Amino acid sequence: MNQYKKKLLEMLNYLNEICEKHSLNYYAVGGTLLGAVRHKGFIPWDDDIDVCMPRNDYDRFAEIVNSDNRNYIVETPYSKAKDYCYSVSKLYDTSTTLVEGIKYQTKRGLYIDIFPLDGIGNTLNEVNKNYRKIDILNAIFSARTSVVRDGRAKWKNMLIRIADAIPNWMLNDKKLLLKLDRICRRYSFEDSDFVGVLLTQYRKKYIMPKKLFMERQKYQFENTYIIGVKNYNMFLNL
Repeated sequence: MNQYKKKLLEMLNYLNEICEKHSLNYYAVGGTLLGAVRHKGFIPWDDDIDVCMPRNDYDRFAEIVNSDNRNYIVETPYSKAKDYCYSVSKLYDTSTTLVEGIKYQTKRGLYIDIFPLDGIGNTLNEVNKNYRKIDILNAIFSARTSVVRDGRAKWKNMLIRIADAIPNWMLNDKKLLLKLDRICRRYSFEDSDFVGVLLTQYRKKYIMPKKLFMERQKYQFENTYIIGVKNYNMFLNL
C-alpha cells in the first residue's frame, strides 16, 4: 500500500475516534462503500474516502476537530478562504500537502470528503418540489467551478465556458455556494422521511428513505474499519 493510502487510513482512524467519542454518526458513500463491501478496502480504480453525516453531526464534527490540538482541520463551505469553493466539508491532514486543480486551485493537505445528509421532505411530491431549486442552482454552481477538459461531453464543456464568461461581480461563486447550503438546511434530517446528499453530480440518486440509515454496520476497510448502512444493496442500487 502506498503512502497516500496509508495516510488516508490514519485519517479514517481519527474520524472513527472522534465519532465514537462524541456519539456522531457517519456513513460511507459511493465508491468507498462499494470498496468496503467488495474489496474490504479501496476499490482498484479509486483512492479516496467519502462519507456523509446527518447535518447536526456534520456541523458538530467540524467544531470538535477544529478545537482539537492535532494535525487535522475541517474546512467547510463557510471558510473565509477565497480558494475554498466546495459544497462539502473536507477533513484535512495539515502535515501533508496536496494541490487540487479545479477553477480555484486549493493547496491544502490530503483529505476525506464529508457530505452533509439533509432532510428533503416526507413524500415523493415534497421531495420533487423541494429539490427543484437546489438542482438548478447546483447545476449552475458546478458549471461555474468546473474546468473544461478532454473526455467530457462537448455540451458540458460548452456550458462551463458560458458559465465562466459571467463575471464574478454578477454571479459570485461563494455567495451562490452559501445560498445552496442554506437551502439544503431548510428541512431537518430528524423531521424528514426522505433524506439525501443533495449537492452531488448524481442528483436524485442520492435521495432515499431515511429508514435506510437507521441500521448501521461496521465493514472491514484495509487494516481498519468504516461505518455504512446495513442494507448496502439498497444503497448502492438506488
